Amino acid sequence: MNIFILWNPLFIINNITDNKKQIMRLSNKKYVYRFSILILIVLFIIIVGYLVLLFCGSLDLFPHILVLYLIISIVLIITHIRCLEFDCSGHVISIKQYHPFDRKIHFPVAEFPNYKLCRFYIKKQFWIKILYIEIKTKKRNIIKQYPVYGYSRNKLDHLQQSLQDIIIENQRDLTP
Repeated sequence: MNIFILWNPLFIINNITDNKKQIMRLSNKKYVYRFSILILIVLFIIIVGYLVLLFCGSLDLFPHILVLYLIISIVLIITHIRCLEFDCSGHVISIKQYHPFDRKIHFPVAEFPNYKLCRFYIKKQFWIKILYIEIKTKKRNIIKQYPVYGYSRNKLDHLQQSLQDIIIENQRDLTP
């Protein structure tokens, strides 16, 4: 290697910034918000179609039960959907979970230091992927689970790589 490159201040600054830990923030808010709007539009279409058929007088008992079932299921989907934000900055991992139409300040559901992260894995249940995080406590390890729908494959890989880097760093700190 050239001696000029080794003593070049720009080379030293670039290497220092490259070795710095990256801040990771991931959110599925856009996806969840768009999905919620789509579900609300479908709900509106079902209600308007039901009212039009009701006023035409061409409904029997079965469509009443079907429409009621659809409306209840869509309302349950809307009330149970959640945005999920991961924030691994500095020495703390923060996880926020909130409803997409909620406009108030959101506090973390889980916040713990990096060194308490034991392991993690993502498991697919039906069509939803769930992130399981194992956290060390004084008495025993706790496993928390969070649904990670709405994340692209690239974002999930980035999340896995960041959490894996934290675990490797924790193991390196434990070895003398």
